[in-house]
Amino acid sequence: MRSGFTLLEVLVAITILIVGILGVTQMVSQGMTYNVEMRQLLQARHIMERRMENFEIVPITDPWLVDPENGTVIDFADTLPMPVDHHDSTVVDNIAFHRYWNVVAGHRADSTDNRFRTARVFVEWVTTKTHRISSDYIRWEER
Repeated sequence: MRSGFTLLEVLVAITILIVGILGVTQMVSQGMTYNVEMRQLLQARHIMERRMENFEIVPITDPWLVDPENGTVIDFADTLPMPVDHHDSTVVDNIAFHRYWNVVAGHRADSTDNRFRTARVFVEWVTTKTHRISSDYIRWEER
């Protein structure tokens, strides 16, 4: 009786090992992709929050908080990339993040109370596909 492995046993063992290594490689690759996407999402969220924080420090009559199109008409249905009330861009890690925001007087569709401003802020960026996040901001100013 001979000791050792047959050629068939070695080939089966190598095949199982290769399948395992390919599975781990794919998991690592997928994890790295998700990590990059999450970093971009967090950056976009930070950019959007910076704009909303700026809304806190400017007067309610500041041009950033005025709807140049319709005054008091709720126009949140505006589509990207245009027409929107305001926009700007910033580049982080060689990715252009575009901020768009629509502003209306009031805080709901049936309100024209000029003490309120409601802004819907969008951040959009393109990698292998277009990504977009949005959030609403409501500001009230006592007279």
